[in-house]
Amino acid sequence: MSVPLASAGMHRGGRPCVEPATPGGDDDGRCVALCYHPCMSVKTRLSATVDADLIEAAEAAVARGQAGSVSAWVNDALRLKLEQERRLAALAGFVAAFEAEHGTITADELRLAARRSRARAVVVRGARAAATARPGPRRRPQ
Repeated sequence: MSVPLASAGMHRGGRPCVEPATPGGDDDGRCVALCYHPCMSVKTRLSATVDADLIEAAEAAVARGQAGSVSAWVNDALRLKLEQERRLAALAGFVAAFEAEHGTITADELRLAARRSRARAVVVRGARAAATARPGPRRRPQ
């Protein structure tokens, strides 16, 4: 008796990814690949309620060719959110470790750091924006 086979690429070790269908199982003799190529990720279907303007933005991105599909656009958005949350968690860990070693950061220290950062900032928006970015003394309307 021969066993039907299915192929879905290569195992990480370089050998072909071929898996037998389940003999006598309920697969009706159809082949089921049990592994993915290493560069493929497993996708899970998601049903979500989304604001209409976000759907319009996703569809517009697809129409402009910036995303392959609405699903790809949503997947990218979720990945960006995950990366942002991981960065914020790392930052919170850094601040906690800093404060554990040096004491709590005070509001005065935050204001001083912001003032120093603004003083060292380089304006890149142009002359008009630079003139309004740091206004001088306010004049009273006449």
